[in-house]
Amino acid sequence: MNLKNVIVLVSSLVFFSACSEDEETVVAPAAPDCTSLTATLLAEGLTFTAMMETTWDSTVCDSYVDAAQAFLDGECTICEADEPACLEDESNDDICCDEMTQQDITEISAMCTSGTGM
Repeated sequence: MNLKNVIVLVSSLVFFSACSEDEETVVAPAAPDCTSLTATLLAEGLTFTAMMETTWDSTVCDSYVDAAQAFLDGECTICEADEPACLEDESNDDICCDEMTQQDITEISAMCTSGTGM
């Protein structure tokens, strides 16, 4: 084998091994862990609700907004499929469930920024 063939062979091996390594390092984004995101949202929600009944704490408010945004971004849901949506007149509040929306989070975030409760 002459030197030219060796160089071509080595270059080819380096090129293809580099390509295969690049392909192996590409990792698909992990699916959100809705169980963890839901637990965090519920825990932060309890803390937020307790804070609303006592002394205002913007850190608690911001933590709740962060948890809610992560939950929404993870495309997680909290309502069961057979639960009806809540009516405007609140007549079915004991059996209804509404998913959190970006508008809900935006409103809570604005409240956190203003430093006032509901």
